[in-house]
Amino acid sequence: MTKHQELAKRRSEYLGTGQPSSRDLVIAQMLDLAGQIHRQEVLPSEVKFWSEAFKNEKPESLAWAFREHLRTGKFFPKPADITELLERRRLALRSASTFVPVDRKRTEEEQSTPEFKELQAKMDALLKGMTTPNTGKK
Repeated sequence: MTKHQELAKRRSEYLGTGQPSSRDLVIAQMLDLAGQIHRQEVLPSEVKFWSEAFKNEKPESLAWAFREHLRTGKFFPKPADITELLERRRLALRSASTFVPVDRKRTEEEQSTPEFKELQAKMDALLKGMTTPNTGKK
């Protein structure tokens, strides 16, 4: 049994389940890895605390956040570090899912209408009449 499995098993014994969940294994494995990198011992009670703090997170998300912290962080991770990375990832995924691709054909059709060309000519005339901010010249 590896060290991270032992840590996760002890955490599960605290809860009386006997079997570590995949989330517990990810947390134990990543804390153990962070401990090796930062030369810090990880206690079973810490794994229990982390597991409770992230009980609603998916193991894949936690693994990503820990890897990202190990790649970019300078110190042993704190729960707030991992929470911040998880929030940033959620925001990025939400933003990506709301992206609407441009329909280039439709845009070209709209920009070729007489109404659009007239509006564009008016805008060009207005812009020509404006002064340049730094020079005061037209």
